[in-house]
Amino acid sequence: MSEQAFQKCPVVKETILRVAADPYSENVTHGGLHPSSLSKIVENIFWSAERNFNKVTLEVCKEQDDHHISVKVVERTK
Repeated sequence: MSEQAFQKCPVVKETILRVAADPYSENVTHGGLHPSSLSKIVENIFWSAERNFNKVTLEVCKEQDDHHISVKVVERTK
């Protein structure tokens, strides 16, 4: 995405920068994952030096291919 496009869409720019800085922030969904990815996400949210949250609510859905999952961080608290 060009810099010019960012200037036209400040919400898009803000969202991209927020997710880049904190990929497991609230209301972010990660798709195309293997079920084993779930433990890595929880580990990152709970024990990452930058995050270190104590509680997380996740929404986990099976994807249409019947093999992968998507994980949405609904809420997290310190």
